[in-house]
Amino acid sequence: MYWLDEPEQLFDLRADTEEFRDLGRNPTTEGVRIGLRDKLLSFLARRRHRATVTDAAVERGTNACKQAGVYFGQW
Repeated sequence: MYWLDEPEQLFDLRADTEEFRDLGRNPTTEGVRIGLRDKLLSFLARRRHRATVTDAAVERGTNACKQAGVYFGQW
């Protein structure tokens, strides 16, 4: 899992189906993490999603949530 400003998380879903053992800080998994991060960022860079509403309309529609401390879809 990749979270902005948080340590990366990596789980072996075959050996640890309940995701109890985080391998994200394990030095031996660095190559796997780098490869997966590169794939994720490449995928995100290729997306071409377009919205039919203006940025101002999105801002108006999410303002109440932001005032409550809830942020979603922020880049």
